[in-house]
Amino acid sequence: MSGGVLVGSIALAVTGAEVAVRLILPVGLAEIEWGAVRLSANRTLMYELQPGASDHNRWGLRGAETTRQKPAGVFRVAMLGDSLIYGLHLAVDETIPNRLEGLLDESVAGVEVFNFGVPGYGIIQEAEQARVLVPRFEPDLAVLV
Repeated sequence: MSGGVLVGSIALAVTGAEVAVRLILPVGLAEIEWGAVRLSANRTLMYELQPGASDHNRWGLRGAETTRQKPAGVFRVAMLGDSLIYGLHLAVDETIPNRLEGLLDESVAGVEVFNFGVPGYGIIQEAEQARVLVPRFEPDLAVLV
């Protein structure tokens, strides 16, 4: 069997499996209210969370209000990702960043975890966030999930 036939057979099998899974378990990817997002001035990001909408803070991050300038003695973590980090269909206190902050606060005082998750974002948008938006909040650590 030639390499081309083998690759073609694998691609066909994977495509068939993908179609079967989508028919059996339909998944609505990046389901978010249109009022919760806005077009971004940054062409790479394309869209971003609407500040003040739903449970977004004034900076367009999901979660409580905060300052951009890091207070003295605080260790900041920026969590980037898609709907998993955003916590689609979850209350804010159930999201991964919020839960991590709660766990860290139990053992280490002065930790803030920021939720930079945006449903539908891929690695290109997440890299752009890491380059342009995340540094504005002076994090000590950035985690891409």
